[in-house]
Amino acid sequence: MKKKIVVSISIVFIFLAAGSNAFSEMTFSGNAGISAMIILPEGGYSENRFEGALNPNNIMGLHDIMPGTDLNIKLSSEGETGALDMWLTIKPFNFPDWELFSSAEGTEPGLYAYAGMLESGNSGITGINIKRASISLYPADYLSVTIGRQDLFTGYGYAWNPMNFAGKRKDIFDPQAELAGTDSVTFSLNAGNIVSLNISGIYEAGGSGSGASGGGTSGSESSVGATSGTGTSAAGIDLHDMGAFAGFTFYFPSVEFSVDGIYYFSKAIESLLGSSSGSSSGTSSGSSGTSFYTGAGAGFMADIMGIGIYGEGAILNASRSSLLATSSKGNPVFNGLGGFQYTFPWETTLTFEYFYNGEGYDLSQRESYYQQIVTLLASGMTAPGSTEGYFLIPGYFSKHYLFLNILQPLYDINSEASLAAIYSPDSYNLMLMPLYRYNISDEISLELGYLGLFSLKDGQYNEAFLFPARHFVSAKVTYSF
Repeated sequence: MKKKIVVSISIVFIFLAAGSNAFSEMTFSGNAGISAMIILPEGGYSENRFEGALNPNNIMGLHDIMPGTDLNIKLSSEGETGALDMWLTIKPFNFPDWELFSSAEGTEPGLYAYAGMLESGNSGITGINIKRASISLYPADYLSVTIGRQDLFTGYGYAWNPMNFAGKRKDIFDPQAELAGTDSVTFSLNAGNIVSLNISGIYEAGGSGSGASGGGTSGSESSVGATSGTGTSAAGIDLHDMGAFAGFTFYFPSVEFSVDGIYYFSKAIESLLGSSSGSSSGTSSGSSGTSFYTGAGAGFMADIMGIGIYGEGAILNASRSSLLATSSKGNPVFNGLGGFQYTFPWETTLTFEYFYNGEGYDLSQRESYYQQIVTLLASGMTAPGSTEGYFLIPGYFSKHYLFLNILQPLYDINSEASLAAIYSPDSYNLMLMPLYRYNISDEISLELGYLGLFSLKDGQYNEAFLFPARHFVSAKVTYSF
């Protein structure tokens, strides 16, 4: 652990030195927050009120009141010849931030990182997360080269982004949260306001399941102290954990259109796709023991009479989900999204989306997932360990989802109020998230929120059924600088 901390601090100082010497003056910004979440048990305050299929013996360390802190620091510098970005986040890995479900996607090292963290009893450990650490060079007006942990996000959706292959997956409970970057080298070409091209080489640290997380498509941040993995093999960097990504964006009056694709291969995906999937799934089971997945996507955004209309679609050679219920991991899948956003004259903003999740599960598969978890518990498993498929991700568990968000600014009282709802018509799962934000001053804000999960029909084995708690009340004070 000490070695990892030293390496991370060294990276910070190297970037600071490079930015101060090569580019313009460094800018410094960020925010610090203190929060508290109250978990409201449905069955009263019994001793086992937080027990559940996904939380045996309360390994998540849930409590009635869960305090939290976080510190986000941004350092940036840009000049005529290049730019530098360094984003750091310091906060505990705890349940209120939904790290276990939203970030540990279970498809790659993120699952093993959080599983190992829980198994070792470190559910409250504080981590230093390097969200961004990149240097950009501008050899020509139309060309830039960026090296390091950077933003590779693609897509137009608010809550979901099927074509976002190389960037981190959004947190369904906070879609506007800033995402960690992806470790890569990117060449960007821009032909004015007509077309842009990005080509990236991606490196996924610790893809063999060493415990490191971050980069690639795992969706989780690289963290110091969360795991014991180093992100490299005994001989150094593991070249089996790399990929290539490319994306075109075309700009027209009132319309934007993008296409992208990825080729990614990793040892971690071996357990996901299976070495016996055959050539139809696009996997390889040679002596190196690697597997890969490929994907192609397209999306658009258009402004039609003041209404923002957008859509995305993506085809993958195989599902990236690793839940136990998966019965056909090697079959191609399609994910699609359509939505619109409109701001009324009185400044209420309405956002609506439909998401088809080809990697989701029908009723029989969700029941199978639950039964297999119960079987594992009956056999004596009390922590996920390296067991594939322990974690599920809200908003990605079923096949169909509807999203609605209503935002109303209240300028007279320096506030804004919003209500978000996510409903799955095939699993009858409903999530409600009202939020009120009051700006005490230009630097200080107060947020009050609620998260509720409801199953509108029995026997659906949905998120509300599986979660160890269903009602959360939160408060957070943030200071921005």
